[in-house]
Amino acid sequence: RNIASERDFNRLEISGVEPNFVESTMSDFEGNIPSAISNIESRQKFDGDAKNIVLNLMALLAIRTPHMRSNLGKFFSEIADATIESLIATEEGWNANLSKLKDEHTDRPSYKDMKSFIESKQYTIKMRQEFHIGMEFRAVEMIVNALNQRNWTLVIANPQSDFICTNNPVALSWNNPSEIPLFYRSHPGLGMPDTTVQFPLSRKTLLLGTFEQAQPLLFADENTVA
Repeated sequence: RNIASERDFNRLEISGVEPNFVESTMSDFEGNIPSAISNIESRQKFDGDAKNIVLNLMALLAIRTPHMRSNLGKFFSEIADATIESLIATEEGWNANLSKLKDEHTDRPSYKDMKSFIESKQYTIKMRQEFHIGMEFRAVEMIVNALNQRNWTLVIANPQSDFICTNNPVALSWNNPSEIPLFYRSHPGLGMPDTTVQFPLSRKTLLLGTFEQAQPLLFADENTVA
């Protein structure tokens, strides 16, 4: 349990807010997922409330992962680092920024000391967990909108085949990768045309989402599943 999981991923530290608020809210949503998937499989249709629940699940799985949070944290830290370095670009600029501080800030480092400290890089910049959680939920809304614009095919495997799910189940790929410049080839976006989203609902059902016309239902043999 302490190896294959990350503790307190959703925990909040905000005055007056229950620390497990996000966790309990997510639990309410997650309780609707099994019935939504069962509804889609039994009816062999991807529509209605069940579709909305699954699209939200896909958006959450696409953005709210330790890997994505680490990448975003690194991105924002680099921005903050660049901003700090710009403050010490010149002594005149540093002094001008100091002059904007309120009078109670009496312990003001000299330009020389601050420049030495920043250039030493003996510090780290971390975003608060609450910042990450807020960013992720704002991103979820945009991702759901992008997913909603796709045409979806429900793929059903034959009895001899099973779909395999990884720990990154929302798989996005270019339809024609050889036509994409190398610089962009490994970075398709959920809102980009000529891309396909694959998402396994269960061992026997898979969703394919494209911006092109698509048939709503497809029965797959062993070769198609593979």
